[in-house]
Amino acid sequence: MQVNRQEILDAFPLVQQLEKDGVKLIGTGNTRKALCMFHNEKSPSFSVNVDKGLFHCFGCSMGGSVLDYISRRDGKPVEAVLNELSEQLSRTGPRHHDSGKTAGKVTATYLYRSATGEKLYQVLRYEPKTFRQQKWDGKDWAWGMEGVQRVLYNLPEILAAGEKPVILTEGEKDADTLTKLGYVATTNVGGAGKWMAGYSESLKGRSVVVCGDNDEPGRKHVAMVIEALDGKCASLRHVVVPPPHKDIGEYLATCANNETKKLAFDDLFAKAAVMVAGGTVPILSMAELEQRYESLLTRNEEGCYSFKSWLPTFGHRIRPSMPGDVITFVAATGAGKTALLQNMAWRAAPLPCLLFEMELADSITFERFIAGTMGLRQNEVEDAYRSGQKPAWRESGWLNNIYVCPSSGLTAKGIETIVGRAELKMGVKPVLVLIDYVQLVTGLGKGRYEQITSVMSDIKSMAKNTGTVVVVASQVQRKDSRSSTAVGLSDGKDSGQIENSAALHIGAWRDPDDVDNTLILRVNKNSRGYSGLTLRCNWDGGRMMITEKTEKMDEP
Repeated sequence: MQVNRQEILDAFPLVQQLEKDGVKLIGTGNTRKALCMFHNEKSPSFSVNVDKGLFHCFGCSMGGSVLDYISRRDGKPVEAVLNELSEQLSRTGPRHHDSGKTAGKVTATYLYRSATGEKLYQVLRYEPKTFRQQKWDGKDWAWGMEGVQRVLYNLPEILAAGEKPVILTEGEKDADTLTKLGYVATTNVGGAGKWMAGYSESLKGRSVVVCGDNDEPGRKHVAMVIEALDGKCASLRHVVVPPPHKDIGEYLATCANNETKKLAFDDLFAKAAVMVAGGTVPILSMAELEQRYESLLTRNEEGCYSFKSWLPTFGHRIRPSMPGDVITFVAATGAGKTALLQNMAWRAAPLPCLLFEMELADSITFERFIAGTMGLRQNEVEDAYRSGQKPAWRESGWLNNIYVCPSSGLTAKGIETIVGRAELKMGVKPVLVLIDYVQLVTGLGKGRYEQITSVMSDIKSMAKNTGTVVVVASQVQRKDSRSSTAVGLSDGKDSGQIENSAALHIGAWRDPDDVDNTLILRVNKNSRGYSGLTLRCNWDGGRMMITEKTEKMDEP
């Protein structure tokens, strides 16, 4: 039996391997922490992305997949680990990626299709009850969901439903049960708790009926979906499955035939209260604000950004940026704006990042990322690919957290729409949204001042609406500026809204006495602390690397 790399990663999940080795993981969400087993430490700096199966230690800079972990643990090359696991998997056959046990017999296959009916991915249901996903690569099925755009089950039927209500269940089996009775029914891949904000767009303006399971995860899932759809649907109903039945399929199974099943569901539908669009009043008490604040603090690693993994001195003096914050880098042409955003993104691993690269060609963007993460010059990256010696960036784990939108001419509202749907492709909600650069975003208004003012106002709103940390690069105001001129708070080009919208405003320029090797960063504004901090950094333009110098930082 021949197996590929992804099948090996699916069969030997990182979390399971760590727990087998006695590593105690802290937390229950997608991002968990532990004490690094590769160096001595008292506070956990070892971070694990559960969904992507990646780890990164901010203390010793180790990172990658389960293959890299075993390689470091056993002192073997990654290729040797890959071969050993491949042989083991060939002997034992496919295993479920969560339990590590034999998956069992396939009892059902659920196909997810694009708006035009092309197959995208499928869910395999096994007995005993487990699930696995496969994506369609254009020729064959491959395990995993990386890079696949998520869609609702039965999407073509939803789009063709017209005024017919769309019934949203908690699983494919229940959706199929209702479809056989003549209803338009759908669900999201993964079941309870896996609803993504981008799904709501497919149900916008439609009549939706939410029908979840009769257990605690089901009730939480229903609440999540209703909150996401509130104000977007023409009407919204919640059908409650009569207890003691667990789900709608189990309840309808008590009926004698399809006719009585349909009558039973129609009766539940008629009894369900209609929630009018925009039924939630968007105001909060102080107690509710406290609850949100405490919730935000408990998931600090998942939704916030700290400079600690990139510029440690900044990281210890600047409090983490939280969802809704805007960080602005202001620098002259050629000073390193793009490099700042790229270094910030790949050093943030495993935090999911979405970069809107509106200036550079795709090839240059990719080349610069590879150069920075692999310690190569840009021409060396090209030489490596031309010679067939591809840099091992996939195994490094550095860039697996990054997605890029190369579209130009976008408005801030257009960017917000893409951010809202990004989870459907990334598989996780982005934490960092980076925009290179603000003067290339299309704005409304007669002149540049009005246009950039509107863009920055919309970007600030976008950060709050999407619950992300937005990082924006901006050019400097002065037309005759050079990259070695100090950049202050009011130096953003075209509009004062650039500094007004920023929770954290950082000026960047080259040291006039060492232009080729030193980049200076100064905190001009810090809504979560004090400003005036100045940090001198090593600048390596050939490798697109920015690192902190060992010199002491200038205090305000």
